[in-house]
Amino acid sequence: MGTIGRIRYIDLIDRRKLQSLMDSFHEVIGIANAVIDVDGVVIAHAGWQDACTAFHRVNPDTCRRCIESDTALAESTTHGAPFAIYRCHNGLVDTAAPIIVDGQHVANVFTGQFLTEPPDLEFFRAQARTFCFDEARYLEAIARVPILPQGQAESVTRLYAQLASMLADNGLDRLRQQNAVEALANLNAALEGQVAARAQALAEAHQEVAGREALLQQILDTANVGIFLVDTQGYIIHANPCMAELFGRPVEMLVGDEYVALIHPSEREIGRQKMLALLASAIPSVNLERLYWRADHTTFWGHLTGKRFYDTAGKKRGLVGVIADITEHRTAADRLAEINHQLESQAEQLRRSNAELEQFAYVASHDLQEPLRMISSYAQLIARRYGDKLDDNAREFITFMLDGTSRMQAMIQDLLEFSRIGRREAEPAEMEAADGVAAALRNLAAAIDKAGATVACGALPRIKVRSPQFIALMQNLIGNAVKYRHPDRPAMVRIDARRTGGDWEFTVADNGIGIRPEYFDRIFLIFQRLHTRDAYEGSGIGLAICKKIVEHHDGRIWVESVPGEGSTFHFTLPDRP
Repeated sequence: MGTIGRIRYIDLIDRRKLQSLMDSFHEVIGIANAVIDVDGVVIAHAGWQDACTAFHRVNPDTCRRCIESDTALAESTTHGAPFAIYRCHNGLVDTAAPIIVDGQHVANVFTGQFLTEPPDLEFFRAQARTFCFDEARYLEAIARVPILPQGQAESVTRLYAQLASMLADNGLDRLRQQNAVEALANLNAALEGQVAARAQALAEAHQEVAGREALLQQILDTANVGIFLVDTQGYIIHANPCMAELFGRPVEMLVGDEYVALIHPSEREIGRQKMLALLASAIPSVNLERLYWRADHTTFWGHLTGKRFYDTAGKKRGLVGVIADITEHRTAADRLAEINHQLESQAEQLRRSNAELEQFAYVASHDLQEPLRMISSYAQLIARRYGDKLDDNAREFITFMLDGTSRMQAMIQDLLEFSRIGRREAEPAEMEAADGVAAALRNLAAAIDKAGATVACGALPRIKVRSPQFIALMQNLIGNAVKYRHPDRPAMVRIDARRTGGDWEFTVADNGIGIRPEYFDRIFLIFQRLHTRDAYEGSGIGLAICKKIVEHHDGRIWVESVPGEGSTFHFTLPDRP
């Protein structure tokens, strides 16, 4: 067994027994002895002579000699000497031998305070006088010092060292055994702790797995979709309650049945091929709609999602599938498709009808102008040639005729303009809205001057429109503001624009007569008038034209007004569509 680190001699022996042994050796051999460890700690000692204890080690000067002897002997053993002898300057002889345990120098055995020949009394009398010892008592102490030949002293010292080493070796074996027992106990405790921890971990893992299984089972039991597993042969090995409810069969009857038997016969072979392809890993998954039938042969549409599943070792175990009943969704989708088809058909009919109406309005308006021009021309001709021959009633009738044809021509022109909107026009182009407003104001210059109106314009954006239509839009709105001015105050018109989301919102505000709220929608209908022709001229089509222009640019138009205070017309245009 290897070393166990730094060894202390005191840890290896029973100090009480060592002391008893040293006392016994002293009684038999008769010389002083001591065991002192390498740190200078006296472990045991016996038979120290009075010459040393009562005289040499008491006087400071002679004590230094004793310490010199101790040091010389210790250094000799430390440097590897198996035996050392030293004649102390106080006249006695000391010896030392090292105690080696497991290759370590752990202590020294000292013998000494003896003589190798009869004492030189003159030397000791002189020493007594030099150091002021009681000569008689000192010489008596010297007389009790044993005399031992040097060879015998060396044998005794080596014997002490061997016995002390044997005791230490036995102690080392015991210490090693104790350490081994402690290490084994610690190892057993650690293993027991690991086993306990492992058992606890296994118990917790088992509890967690059980909890997860319970949670999974709860999820399966409460899921509102059918969930099932099939083995590698295509037979159902697990199904949840919703699966049983979908097919009108108990779970016990589903388990063990072939999955494809649940598919409607019209799709069964396709379903089988899909399942085999998925099991063979030819396809990663399935995600499709399928027609199923129940035990009573009623059918339902299901959305199937299927994938392969594997065990913990990575071995393919079969397929997991989820079926959701989409019969209502499928029925609604079919109904929606039917409705969309009907709407598309109606929209197409409406588009054709609108196109025919626009074409009719255009052709009718164009063709009506020729007879009106003829009526107007002949009425004017009659008035010139025969006016002096007609009475006042006839001339008045001719005036009514000319006025009616004039109004009819104006209405036809407005109707033509209305029908042209949206028919074979150029694409919108970018323009400055201020330029469009300026063009409209130039067209209205005479009416504005005549009315004494003031038109102000705020900052206007750059827009993408059909410029002739934008000019007509602004001309109609500004013209109406001037036309329907309040008789008691000068007309004031204000044009502004602001961004609202992805649109520009324009406003044309006036301080005119205003509009009652119940007419806010009616005024945008074609040929709708709120006043008589005697009060305000016009065909009643201007705001209808404005509405069609704005909607043709994917915008909307509305009015806010307070009767007697004025109106504000709003319309939106996309921000550079």
